[in-house]
Amino acid sequence: MSNDAFVTPIKDADGNTIEYQSVRSKPTDEQVLYSISSKLNIVINSSLQIAAAVEITSTNFFWFIWVMFVPYLSS
Repeated sequence: MSNDAFVTPIKDADGNTIEYQSVRSKPTDEQVLYSISSKLNIVINSSLQIAAAVEITSTNFFWFIWVMFVPYLSS
C-alpha cells in the first residue's frame, strides 16, 4: 500500500513559505480492503493465542471470536 499523503508549502505573494498543509488522497477500495484484512489477521492471530492460553475448546471458539468482533463491527 502506498502512502498517498504529502506536505505542501503554502507561500505568500513574495514566495516566502508561511505554512505547510497536509494533502491526502482518498484510499482506493483495494487499499481499504488490504488495511482491513491485515488488521483482521492480527486480531484473529491474537485471538488464537489467547484461546490457546486459556484453553478455549473449538466449540466455544466461535463464541469467543463473536465476542471479540461484534463491538467493532458497528463502528
